[in-house]
Amino acid sequence: MLSSIFMIVFVPVWPLASWFLDVKGLYWGLTISATLNAVAACTKLLGCVPGMGDFSFWWVMAGQALAGISQTFFMGAPPQLAASWFPVKERTAATSIGSLANPVGIGLGTYMAPCIVKVPDDMFTFLAIQAAIMSVVLVVVALLLRSRPKTPPSPTTSQAQETSVKAYLISLKGLILHKDFMLLATSCMLTLGAYWAVLSLSSSLLMPFGYTDTQIGFLVCTALMSGVLSCTLFGVLLDRFRTYRYFTFMAMLGTLAGFVTLFAAIRRNNLFCLTWCWALTGWFGTTAFAFFLELGVECTYPTPETMSANLQLSLAQLSGIAFISIGSVVKDNNRLIVSFSMLAGSLVAAILLLCLFRGSYRRLQIERDGSTVAERDGSTAAEREPFAGVN
Repeated sequence: MLSSIFMIVFVPVWPLASWFLDVKGLYWGLTISATLNAVAACTKLLGCVPGMGDFSFWWVMAGQALAGISQTFFMGAPPQLAASWFPVKERTAATSIGSLANPVGIGLGTYMAPCIVKVPDDMFTFLAIQAAIMSVVLVVVALLLRSRPKTPPSPTTSQAQETSVKAYLISLKGLILHKDFMLLATSCMLTLGAYWAVLSLSSSLLMPFGYTDTQIGFLVCTALMSGVLSCTLFGVLLDRFRTYRYFTFMAMLGTLAGFVTLFAAIRRNNLFCLTWCWALTGWFGTTAFAFFLELGVECTYPTPETMSANLQLSLAQLSGIAFISIGSVVKDNNRLIVSFSMLAGSLVAAILLLCLFRGSYRRLQIERDGSTVAERDGSTAAEREPFAGVN
């Protein structure tokens, strides 16, 4: 329940967070996110104070909900950050590296928690460390972050943002009616939902085979740290070749291969082999996260970057909740085969859907022409009909 609350609150909150980022910019959006994270950490800490009794759980649940709200501001922000601060040849790498913030934090937390918390009383110490770190992050963000540089790094960076609620809703409607984007978003939903479900179900899948919390935390951390390396490498390569669709295909096929080897390797006393299988899964699964965001921005330009990113992520959160719920209720003796069939089948369906994707790289084409949409048609951002003439 505590892990699922993150996904549950994302879906209703993301439109407001996306609109706020577009109107107020990265500084205010990420400052609010950091503030909510700090408050959430302190709220969870209150739940571990002696004497709270039955209220302890609800303090922790409230803190988790606040942390879930905060993620709606930063999870879709990497494409906007990359577009605002980086030139064309560095943008995908910037998006890939920026999107790593969330999985890196999850990986470190997953590994550190069982190392620090040996007995129930240690939970207070762990949450106090978390609250201190979140407070430092808040101060750093508030003092150092800026929304955009004085000089735009590319022609499309200077594109005016959708500032009114009406214009935002028009863009959102256009996004939902965009056939190619919705194919991409559905493929993202099935891929990332399955990947996140594997990470969340790791304990229930591995504990029946005798693996400890510390070992499971190490395996999940290995997957996510492997993704850090792959995102950095493939982000640079994608900036050079600009073949977004084919790189996304590669990431999805690699994730499927990781699932097959991972589930085949789940047995007792097989930690060494499992480590490499988790590394393979994370190498491609984490990379797919960044590629979906960047491809969504490319095919829906000039829609705000956070809108397309957060819509994809909200669908992925919904599928993740469904996969985790199904995997959690299946009995232990059937959990492995049911989870593998469900998650591998989801990836196969996602790959088939992406085969139907025919979206064009609209932002890249405009940058090659050396002009913005407004310069080409003489319109303002609020006047443009999103995706005019585009399927």
